[in-house]
Amino acid sequence: MKHLWNGFNMSIGMYTILPSKADIWDEKATKYLIPFYPVAGILIGLIWYGAYYALQQFPIPIMIETLILMVLPSILSGFLHLDGFMDTSDAIGSRRCLEEKRKILKDSHVGAFAVIAVLLWMFASFCCMYSILNTGKSVFAFLLIPVVSRAFTGICVLNGKPISQNSYLTLYQKEKANWQTPVQVGYLLLSLLAAFWIGNLKTGFVIGILLLAALLSLMHAHKQLKGISGDVSGYILTMSELAAVFAMAMI
Repeated sequence: MKHLWNGFNMSIGMYTILPSKADIWDEKATKYLIPFYPVAGILIGLIWYGAYYALQQFPIPIMIETLILMVLPSILSGFLHLDGFMDTSDAIGSRRCLEEKRKILKDSHVGAFAVIAVLLWMFASFCCMYSILNTGKSVFAFLLIPVVSRAFTGICVLNGKPISQNSYLTLYQKEKANWQTPVQVGYLLLSLLAAFWIGNLKTGFVIGILLLAALLSLMHAHKQLKGISGDVSGYILTMSELAAVFAMAMI
């Protein structure tokens, strides 16, 4: 139980900015990091969903409300995934050979393609969120989007081929147990059930678009980089969540 609790705190401390007792690193708890990854998504989703209704209680201009709800999930995750999105976009956008792309992926400097990608993400996210708020659409999917995106990327991290042997993915896969991937699949199935049962057909469609976008992003990144890394998982998560918000705006 101690290692389970430590794993929970380590996962929350690693993947969010939320308070946690993550100051102690427990090697025996590393096998719980990915299984608790979607739990971080649950917490982010609850805050995101709650923030929407909290903002409705005040006469806040819709543009400001849009900005807050657009950036809130990224803020709560410490911009961890957005950073990976930028690095991966920079590597893929370079159109270099595989070796050069991987070097760019590891480079700490911000390249032109990373800047272009994040500006496009900001513009697209703002437009989609504004459309959602302006038309008064249901935001129930806010609860599920962060969970599903993290469950999917968790499966990728556990089962994908690491780009580098020094990658933290190597640690996760070293500690991999047979029950970890089914746990991630369980999160996905429960989220889909909630989407259709508690939500509605539109919410289920949004989650379906998210999963499709995640799969396509994985295939594209893997084709370009021949493996997965923390940055690539951030790329997949960011692209899939943007696709989900786009679907919410469109339907």
